[in-house]
Amino acid sequence: MADKLLAARGAGQVGQKWPANFFKLVEETKAKQGICNKDVYNFNKASFIIGKITTQLVITGAERRGRPKTLQPGNREWVTLIAAISAAGWSVPPFLIFAGQYHLSA
Repeated sequence: MADKLLAARGAGQVGQKWPANFFKLVEETKAKQGICNKDVYNFNKASFIIGKITTQLVITGAERRGRPKTLQPGNREWVTLIAAISAAGWSVPPFLIFAGQYHLSA
């Protein structure tokens, strides 16, 4: 895929050393800009659907490719989970984003 994107731009192929070259560039950029490991984060997002089936609460991942989905009446809600960890090894507490009832404008 990366080779196709580069070919569309008229550039060469990725090559076998691209991961090492990428991380070397990251380290050089961190040194040039004075960025510490504690200031480098990896953020991940996951989406879930929460709904009621009879009297039990069911949580299902959004990435259920190729599997049949159970449809249920309108008592379901999408929830997004965001988690982050720094390159120094400590994490930001994860947080959930639920759909809001009201949109406040500034």
